[in-house]
Amino acid sequence: MVSGFFRKKNPIAKVVLWVLVGMIAVGLLGTTVAWYLGPESERPKPDSASPQEEIVATEVENQEALRKQYEGMLASKPNDLNVLTGYARVELRLGILYLQEDDKAKGQEALQRSEKLYQKALEQQDDLQLRLELANVYQMMEKDGKVIAAEIENLEALREQYEDMLNSKPNDLNVMAEYARVETGLGELYLQEDDKAKGQEAFQRSVALYQKALEQQDDLQLRLELANVYQMMEKDDKAEGELNKILKEDPENIQALAQMGVLLESREDWEGAIKAWKKVSSSPQADEMTKELAKSRIEEIKKKK
Repeated sequence: MVSGFFRKKNPIAKVVLWVLVGMIAVGLLGTTVAWYLGPESERPKPDSASPQEEIVATEVENQEALRKQYEGMLASKPNDLNVLTGYARVELRLGILYLQEDDKAKGQEALQRSEKLYQKALEQQDDLQLRLELANVYQMMEKDGKVIAAEIENLEALREQYEDMLNSKPNDLNVMAEYARVETGLGELYLQEDDKAKGQEAFQRSVALYQKALEQQDDLQLRLELANVYQMMEKDDKAEGELNKILKEDPENIQALAQMGVLLESREDWEGAIKAWKKVSSSPQADEMTKELAKSRIEEIKKKK
């Protein structure tokens, strides 16, 4: 996906880098990146649970309790959009956590529940962010071609809408940013269909839109998303350049540091990756799971040096 290192990983993991960026703030960085970087064949099987495994197990418990709460809320408010959305995201997190625990059956069950909740929410309101989250669910479920094709059709229609909006409002920052995210989602889906040409075309349109938006306003989140697109295009030097711009302005930006760690590992720049992960592990912005993940990555890198 983003480099030779990651292209050797299992197909499900290809989507996780994008999911990672959106989940750092809610404390799921640890489970997501650990799964992304370490396929089952490379993960150690200790006799006793490691601190990371204990944290994942605790987080599964927390999310299962939250799932039951949402189940109760949905029973009393079956058409509440906020409940449907929150519930779908809990199931998505559970799916990732169970996959991290190598429990594929439970992971797929949670992702299937998430899919249905997103679909029900989208029946009420066609929201771009929800549709992109649903696309991520499909990719992690390794859905068949018909399902992916249907979602591509939806996003292509949305792309045309944003194209029209941008024609009428060529300098609207929100339109440019949302249009760029639609193109990114399309690129990911086309890659899922093994249509690299169309995937790259969508990513190139996304890059152009992000660049135009950043000319108007130097927004760190948009720059981080642009770096992510560059990584999916396998343009690691450009991705690193964008991440360095973010870190020059905000040296403690945990999202940029984590993404830099992933990027440098992919290039086998072990010293650089260790430096990035050390900053993550000592960041006051990082929760316990994130710190444990960063420490575990450092230990894994030391074994490879």
